[in-house]
Parts: sequence; structure tokens; C-alpha cells
Amino acid sequence: MPQQTCVKHIAYLLDQQTICVTDLENDIQHSVSHKVSIDFLELNESATLIIFRDKEQNLYLFDVLKQMKSFLQDRVGYAQWIPESDGLVAQSRNQMFVWYNLNNMKQVIISLENN
Repeated sequence: MPQQTCVKHIAYLLDQQTICVTDLENDIQHSVSHKVSIDFLELNESATLIIFRDKEQNLYLFDVLKQMKSFLQDRVGYAQWIPESDGLVAQSRNQMFVWYNLNNMKQVIISLENN
């Protein structure tokens, strides 16, 4: 079994439109600003990616290492990292989206809810 490294990062809102990621061991901070108020954010287990949703229910991905923000999906009511992976699930209206590899965001599995 591979040895896991202990990651000591924290992600939080500085204000309604700014996310701050702090490396607690090296006291390095990264931040990302957004034009719309943010109502949800979650850091992945490796502390390299953040998903966040704004008040307009748009879901974004922020790559901490590359300092890049990418749009993922609109009208998202639910999003969460898949435990022990960098996979992501999100729900938008009657669709479920699953990204197993966020290095290629176009590779997404979309499932429709049956009524």
C-alpha cells in the first residue's frame, strides 16, 4: 500500500467573493477572486483542487498548483468530491454528472433521472 503524505492545507472564504488556500507548513497562500458571491467550497483530499459554487449555482474548479479557474456546470444544486479520489459528482436539475479525471473535464459521464 502506498504511503500517504499528510497534507496541511486549509481553504476558506476571505470575503464573499475571494477564496484563500493556505499551506500551513510553509505559510504560503493562494487566492482566487470571483465576480459573484460564493456559497459553497470544498478542497479535495490532496489539497490541490477546489470546487466552488456561486450564488447563481454555477460550479467551478480551481487548480491550486496551476492557479487556474475553470467552469464545470451551471444550475448545480449538489456537488461533492468522491472519497479517496479526485473524482467529482454534481447534480444539475434532473442530471447527475461524474468526472473521474478532472485533467480532462470534457470526459464526463451524464446520467438522466428517470421520472
